[in-house]
Formats: sequence, structure tokens, C-alpha cells
Amino acid sequence: MTPGSEILLKTEVWSNLIFLGFIACAARYSMWTMAVETIGPDRTALYLYLVPVICLVCSYLILGENLTAWSAAGTFLVLFGLILSQLDSSSLKKRIRKASEIS
Repeated sequence: MTPGSEILLKTEVWSNLIFLGFIACAARYSMWTMAVETIGPDRTALYLYLVPVICLVCSYLILGENLTAWSAAGTFLVLFGLILSQLDSSSLKKRIRKASEIS
């Protein structure tokens, strides 16, 4: 069931849109800037990529939502990608060379 156009005439809908569109976005950008200045862009990006995992854990613990195979797979992919991105590139290159020499 889709809402009709009359929902757009409600003041609470417009106030919510204005809050999310301006106040919440402004707060997000200012917090992002403070985080980059405080801990640097690399660590800030690391924490940003952890947001979906944190949301999944909180939704399970606080809201009692069920964990699905898709959410577990997504969490695994996010964590695996973060681990790969944090590996030292020179040690990763050495491991790839050793693996290619063996085979």
C-alpha cells in the first residue's frame, strides 16, 4: 500500500524531512570533519566501514531482530575487506610471491 499525495501536506512530514535534510546532515558533516582532524582520514574511514556491522549487532541485541544468512555474509565481507585493507602492502606482496613460487 503506497501513501497518497495527501501525506505530503502534513506538517510533521515536512518537519521530519527538514530535520533529516539539514540538521542531521550538518551534524554528520561536522562530526566527520572533527574525526578526520582528530584521528586522521584512514582511521576515520575504518570506523565508517564498521557502521553496518555495529548496526547489525545493535539491532540484534537491542531490537531483537533475527540474524540472517545474508546479514552474516555481509558482516563477513565487511570485516574481511577491512582486514585486507589494513594489511601492510609489502608483506602482502611477499606472501603473494611465495604463493606463486610454490605453485
